[in-house]
Amino acid sequence: MHTATDVLVIKRVDHHNFWQSVTGSLEWGENASDTAVRELSEETGISNATLRNTGIRRSYKIIEAWQHRYHPDVSRNYESLFYCQLDAHCQITLNPKEHSDYQWLPIEEARDHVYSWTNRLAIEALL
Repeated sequence: MHTATDVLVIKRVDHHNFWQSVTGSLEWGENASDTAVRELSEETGISNATLRNTGIRRSYKIIEAWQHRYHPDVSRNYESLFYCQLDAHCQITLNPKEHSDYQWLPIEEARDHVYSWTNRLAIEALL
């Protein structure tokens, strides 16, 4: 059953039991809004949604286990929080190189289901 507070979470292929919301990194020349639209489309196939910028920004130290994904000179990650509200659950088309499964969960359950503490904070912000 769909409720207004359901959140889409997706499971990464490269880490056991790592569930997250849509995330991504800036590409050269992109701004945060462009990145959010591109990542939503690449990771879910959703391309017709309106994204809203919450204005919430966070910075945190990159943990050693994930440092290999960044340039050696990069030690901090900067996050901008966007969301979109859909009228109903829709078909999700995962990128099989990145994600293997998805779930629509009530917001509190989604918050408790995601791996990253910053992802939990992002979902809490929707409350």
